[in-house]
Amino acid sequence: TSNFTVNRNEVVSIRDGVDAIFLGNIAAYINRPFMQLVPGQSYGAIWGTSYARFGADPESQVLDSSAPVLIGENGFPVINTTPLIVGDALPDWTMNIFNQFNYRNWDFSFNIDFVIGVDKYNKLDQWDSAFGHTEKTLNRTDYVVFDGVTADGSPNTRRVWLGQGVDPEEGINYGAGFHRNYYRVAVEQSVEDASYIKLRTITLGYSLPQSMIDRLPLRSARASVTADNILLWTPWSQYDPEAFVSSGSNLIGLVDLAYPGTRSLMFSLNFSF
Repeated sequence: TSNFTVNRNEVVSIRDGVDAIFLGNIAAYINRPFMQLVPGQSYGAIWGTSYARFGADPESQVLDSSAPVLIGENGFPVINTTPLIVGDALPDWTMNIFNQFNYRNWDFSFNIDFVIGVDKYNKLDQWDSAFGHTEKTLNRTDYVVFDGVTADGSPNTRRVWLGQGVDPEEGINYGAGFHRNYYRVAVEQSVEDASYIKLRTITLGYSLPQSMIDRLPLRSARASVTADNILLWTPWSQYDPEAFVSSGSNLIGLVDLAYPGTRSLMFSLNFSF
């Protein structure tokens, strides 16, 4: 048994005189990614700060990630503090596959979920970047030339240091460093692909044969073992791509400091009289 769903949605209109319906935000150091409903955009739109893009349409509400990053005179990306849509928390498509096999008195079933083309804001990535706890910060003592263009459209050529404090080669004071001053400021940096394929459930069961049931005061008897959250394939760098702010929240695209998903093993005995 399988089902397949494609999601293409748009907020068509909201109450007259209201430009947007604010759904909420989460605190993340010096930026606050948020979600809101705006006519013409997706219900799952994630809003926040980003790197400025050279030549991007100033009237567009959506980040143009294909445009070159604008590099400032100091050699670092320029932060655009005007919130733009930096991701969409609604998947492009989802699919589920369930199958069950029976052989004599044995039965085996499995359930696989596919959720593809979904974005989420990862607050843990933003926190970890500030404290050097993520692989993305392994380059914090490197010298780099950021890929992008300067204000006149020419390619950036200025070399900068990613570390904190005084640069050991040129003696320039970089203060708190790239990851604190720029990376964690741009919500865009911590919006990740939260697509996943999950082997959600497997069950193995055994039913007593009828020859044994006939000698017992039972109509049927079955023993089974079920395992949940078996395997997960995802590019999401936090614990669980299904995490969200809180139960019942509309902030489906914002993940705070969530806990890992739990794996469970259940044993069952079923009797019918």
